[in-house]
Amino acid sequence: RSQTYNDANITPEPRVTALGVTLNKGTDFTYSYANNKNKGTATIYVNGIGNYKGQSSTTFTIDPYDIANATIASVSAVTYTGSAHTPEPRVTAFNRALNKGTEISYSYSKNVNSSVYDGDGVITVTGTGNFTGSKTQTFTINPAAGNKTITCAAPTYNGSAQGLISTTGVNVSNSRLEYKMGNGAWTNYYVYGGPTATAAGTYTISWKGYVDNYQAFETTTTCTISPKALTITASNQTITYGGSISTGTSYITASGLASGHSVGSITLTANRTDAGTGAITPSAATIKKGSTTIAGSNYSITYKNGTLTINKANLSGSVKITGTNKVNQTLTASVTNTN
Repeated sequence: RSQTYNDANITPEPRVTALGVTLNKGTDFTYSYANNKNKGTATIYVNGIGNYKGQSSTTFTIDPYDIANATIASVSAVTYTGSAHTPEPRVTAFNRALNKGTEISYSYSKNVNSSVYDGDGVITVTGTGNFTGSKTQTFTINPAAGNKTITCAAPTYNGSAQGLISTTGVNVSNSRLEYKMGNGAWTNYYVYGGPTATAAGTYTISWKGYVDNYQAFETTTTCTISPKALTITASNQTITYGGSISTGTSYITASGLASGHSVGSITLTANRTDAGTGAITPSAATIKKGSTTIAGSNYSITYKNGTLTINKANLSGSVKITGTNKVNQTLTASVTNTN
């Protein structure tokens, strides 16, 4: 009859008979054993004493101990790193720790990804040598504290929709990253793309991430589209004293307009009316795209004066001089200013 390994010498005492009677241990015979601890075939020797002599033997089998009956210590939680976790918990039987390599071995499954994503990690302890079978223990892999850095692109207004985000530093493996602008609806970043805007200004973007191997997070970014630099310069004009400067968009130049944009209107103001050299100051420009007025906040406008030259007017006409003299004459003179 087979026995099971028990970490000690196994000493079964089979019944011994001779001459049709059962012999008595101690007075008729003694037992001795060989190879009776480890798994395999053990031998029992029956040695005659008293009225008996000689030796007889029989064998029995020692089966390995089922590791399912052993105790596997609990395993502390670990944190996702992207690499396999291979903890080796203490395994005990017969009030002692079993030895890795000669008595047990470890193998693993689901030991890379977080438990949130893939379920708990599994350690399988398999018996070897005097042990057989296997037993499992689970352990938790917590999500890592993922990077939450989201970087704004900081574009400059160009009249078209532009992306507001240059990089999302969050960990993105199989992620679900969503955003909303202001009080808008939540939008999946990886399905529909990042937030965009056209007008210059500041935009508040809320984010929430549900990333498989990383902790869920919420954060907010404030991104800005800067106004486009636009320079409007008044054209130089020369007029004659008493005249007026020409006005309108034909009398300016504009540098820095977005594609399809034009100056719709402009105010030009002369800083003097008498003869001499002065300045023409542009101001209050409106910007158009076709018939649509573009908000002035989309541009940072620098105005530059043009030079105004006012020439002296030519003095010409008739001068009537009336006086009283002895002959009662009227004197008429013509005066022309050629300067």
